Amino acid sequence: MRTTSASLARYAEGSAALGGIIWLGNAVLGFAHRSFIGEVAALLSFAFLVIMPFVMRLVVVPLVSSWRDRLGVAVVVAQPFAAVCAGVALLPLAATVRVAGAGIWLLYTMSVAMVGLRLVWRARRDVAAWCRGAALGYVPIGAAWFLAAQAHIAPLGLNGMLVLLTAMHFHYIPLVGLTMTGLVGEQGAVRRQPRGRTIYRYLAGGMLINPLLVALGISLTQLTGDDRVETLAALLQAGTVIVLGVLLLGYAAPAALAPLARVGLFLAGAAVFVSMAAASLFAVGNATGAWAITYPQMLLFHGWVNALCFGACGLCGWLANAHATPELAGEGR
Repeated sequence: MRTTSASLARYAEGSAALGGIIWLGNAVLGFAHRSFIGEVAALLSFAFLVIMPFVMRLVVVPLVSSWRDRLGVAVVVAQPFAAVCAGVALLPLAATVRVAGAGIWLLYTMSVAMVGLRLVWRARRDVAAWCRGAALGYVPIGAAWFLAAQAHIAPLGLNGMLVLLTAMHFHYIPLVGLTMTGLVGEQGAVRRQPRGRTIYRYLAGGMLINPLLVALGISLTQLTGDDRVETLAALLQAGTVIVLGVLLLGYAAPAALAPLARVGLFLAGAAVFVSMAAASLFAVGNATGAWAITYPQMLLFHGWVNALCFGACGLCGWLANAHATPELAGEGR
């Protein structure tokens, strides 16, 4: 399985590279026609084409060598095809085509979640593995919201734009944040130091539960009109991701072996201070009415910073670190 694992690693990396080229080409061609909905679609397609294959490479590929997992192989191989279907759902095509594309993406992410659940089940008390498994397990929630947006379904009475924004959220913070939390927890610099271990336990617990708290808060806001739980959940999530940024800057980046890894992890750690500050200001402003941050401003300072700096740079950094670490490279990691 060592050869299979190495081949899958190259396959996932190639998928991320090709996805990035396709996404960049579409972004350049569509720049003159840029709109808010167009930017949301661009962020979603970036998650489908670039973020997902990076996660497959960093989380699923290593399992193939240790478990001989056929489902793991299948979800890595199927990723670019499922991503194309999801991307088709964003095009101005017939509703049935868009719903079919989003439905295929949902079925794919459910298979990914099964791999994540198996990882959590086998992990026993390894909290870092729980985080990596949960990263895969949360993806179908975002896919379900994406399908709802394409089918013009309004869960909890949310308008179509908020449904699409919720889908985008679950393709970034739970997916990227939990993946990075799981990878940080494997670092000797964190495991060896009592302070690092203590901070990490609180970080992992927060990252695991915060997506559920945010979902609960949104539900309560829509059902009761009381947004206090939603505001508190948003602030807790922002604070938790900032703690992840601190660990990236203080432990992961300095310990990385490759210069590219250090740069990528540093940029990811620094980026969360910008994106989470925007999220916190947005939540507090909505709750108090003291100020107003617009959705386009949030998309710029929260959405794009998360996608390009936190997500792409950070995952590239982890990949560079895996290539520079002999024992991980030997596993195809």
